[in-house]
Amino acid sequence: MSQSAKSVYYFGIYLLVNGLTLLAAPNMLLSMSGLPSTNEVWIRLAGMLVLFIGVYYITAGKNELTPLLKSPSSPVLLSLFSLPFLWQWAWSERPYFLLVCLTCWAQFGLILL
Repeated sequence: MSQSAKSVYYFGIYLLVNGLTLLAAPNMLLSMSGLPSTNEVWIRLAGMLVLFIGVYYITAGKNELTPLLKSPSSPVLLSLFSLPFLWQWAWSERPYFLLVCLTCWAQFGLILL
């Protein structure tokens, strides 16, 4: 497996874990990010979407799906995704936002390798 395929594979595992967390215990993840708890079904639906995207990324990584691996938008989107979390971490007292940013940047670094 190439370095790019490994990066996509590991990012798929990351998405899979987050999707399962949103399905099983969404309020735990919401409270860690400083958002209010909810009883709505939409957060679980978002967890299902993240779960399916994670399965897609795992499959793409295992099979070295070259159009996805050569996509230049993936690292840019990952780094742009982390900017709001970095901003919120700078203005809050919760260290979880920095963890999300560091995870996104680590993925960005693995993609570039």
